[in-house]
Amino acid sequence: MQNLTKIQGLAILDKNGDRVIANYNSRTHLNAPKAQAALEKRIEEQLRNSTLDTELLTMGTHLIVARIYNEFYLVLIADQSENELLLEQVLETLTEGIGHFCGKNLKLPVIFRYYTEILLLFDEVLSDGVIVSLDHDELVSRVMMNDKMSVGKTPGKKGFFF
Repeated sequence: MQNLTKIQGLAILDKNGDRVIANYNSRTHLNAPKAQAALEKRIEEQLRNSTLDTELLTMGTHLIVARIYNEFYLVLIADQSENELLLEQVLETLTEGIGHFCGKNLKLPVIFRYYTEILLLFDEVLSDGVIVSLDHDELVSRVMMNDKMSVGKTPGKKGFFF
């Protein structure tokens, strides 16, 4: 189990570095809310002047992969020794999943409308920090509690199950 990629935390931060949604692995030193908030503020400071869609940062022992998503930062926190390409794939899967529920025009009211779905998506991607799945369709299907065939379909008269 030691060779598996471990994610220490996932967060959606606003442009001020304030947490909108976060999910931290409780088995890391980031289980204290003060440590989480301090790291989130440092991440925002580094991302503030970024001109890239996706940033790769190192902060102490942490490797941060962050993506600008409209007015927000989607942030993944891992150990510095983790594979950057795999972490970027996790971030891409989360971006696609959040986009499925919230659309491309991500705003705070929309995030709150789909708060439960986003948290479930985080939980479906990771289990105790270990990557469980990167299949966007499968993850969205599990969050929606539908079979895989219904993802992407619009509800008909009988809903998703016809």
